[in-house]
Order: sequence, then C-alpha cells, then structure tokens
Amino acid sequence: MKFGLSAALTACIFALPATAHAAENLDCAIVVSGDAEAAKLDRYVEEFSSETFDEDLMSQGVMEVLAGQIEACAAENSWSEQASEMAFLYSMSLLNERGMRQSAPIAADILRQIDNDIPASERDRFWAIAQTIAGDITELGEAVMPDDDDIVFLGEILERLDPGGSESTDEDVGALMTMIILKRQAKDLFANF
Repeated sequence: MKFGLSAALTACIFALPATAHAAENLDCAIVVSGDAEAAKLDRYVEEFSSETFDEDLMSQGVMEVLAGQIEACAAENSWSEQASEMAFLYSMSLLNERGMRQSAPIAADILRQIDNDIPASERDRFWAIAQTIAGDITELGEAVMPDDDDIVFLGEILERLDPGGSESTDEDVGALMTMIILKRQAKDLFANF
C-alpha cells in the first residue's frame, strides 16, 4: 500500500494559481461539474483497490478531474497556492476514503465503532495515535511509529471490535485511518491560508 505523493500529484498541485487571500468554500473542491467527470470519480470509488489506488488515480483520469476542479475553485474563490494544495489533498483523501469504505466494509465498521461506540477517552487516544502514525502532511515525511504501549492499545481496540480479525483487515483499518487523518489535516490547514 502506498501513501506518498507521486511526482504527478505534486506537479498538479504546483500548477494551481497563487493569490493571497484567506481560504473559504472548501466544499467547492468536492463538487465536480460535468457528468463525465463525476462518472470518472464514481467509477474510481466503485472499483477502488487499496493495492493499486496510486496507479488508478492516474490511469483513470481522476487526478486530472480533481486538478481541474481545484483550479476552477481556486480562481472562483481566490485561493492561495497553499490553500489550493490543501483543497487538492482534501478532495483526494475524501475520494480515497469513500473508495476504501466501499471496498473494505469491515474496516469502515470498525472505525465507525471507534467514533461512536467506545469511551471518549479511548477514542481520543486512538485518533491521537493515528495522527502520530500518519504524520504531518506539511512535512511529507515518514510516519513515526508509536511506542509499545500505544501499539498494544491499538491491538486491544482492534481485537475487541473485530475478534479474530485478519491481518488484511488490520491493514485496511490502517489505510482508512490514514486517509481520514490526511483529510482532517488538509481541512484544518486549508482555513489557515
């Protein structure tokens, strides 16, 4: 599974217009105009594979659709280059999250249970550990592994919510968790630019 930014993604981001203005209207980034463009995104979500999504983003024309939408939104809303980058990462992470939830329903249900069914202190600790693992999108560096106590805690949560679960499901939970964290980070940072 890959979570790095490809050279093409980076090129798309830096091709966006730059202006100085507080960023607003992030919703614009996720509302694609045009039936053909929407169909490409829908097909990508329906056929999502955690093993090939990096390549699928390129081969199915998804990157071009997202970049075109962000470019239009940036012009319409006077987004800065940094806001455009965060909007692009937000829309890409949201799309990947939707695909992952559809292709890995057990992982999606585990994260739903974490958000809704476990005590708040455990939920908050889970997401804090997830944040550590995902890293900081502004750094685009390697993720930091949690300490042993945190790894045991994650294992206990997963075992409680998915008794006898598989390594594959654990990997799906990790991938979905990372997509959610990246989406949240991009959304939070978007408003700062």
